[in-house]
Amino acid sequence: MPFVSGNALGEVKALKMKGQLVAAGELEDGAMGSRPMPVIVMIKQPGHMLYEVNEYNTASPGEQLEMRKQAIKLMCQEVAEDAVTKHL
Repeated sequence: MPFVSGNALGEVKALKMKGQLVAAGELEDGAMGSRPMPVIVMIKQPGHMLYEVNEYNTASPGEQLEMRKQAIKLMCQEVAEDAVTKHL
């Protein structure tokens, strides 16, 4: 597999530790070109992407920035909790 980014390996490891990794590898899709593309497949999680939420889309740019900051803070708290409770 060609080098994509150091983040991809970290994402695969994190998903595996949380029991959410389905597969990682390369996928050949003629619609995306002739070369295989790296892919990571995980178990679907409940919820919505921020940009799919009406409140986010109707908010001002400043409010959207604050919503993104809050979402990142919540994700970081969850990662920290997993690291402590699961000794990662």
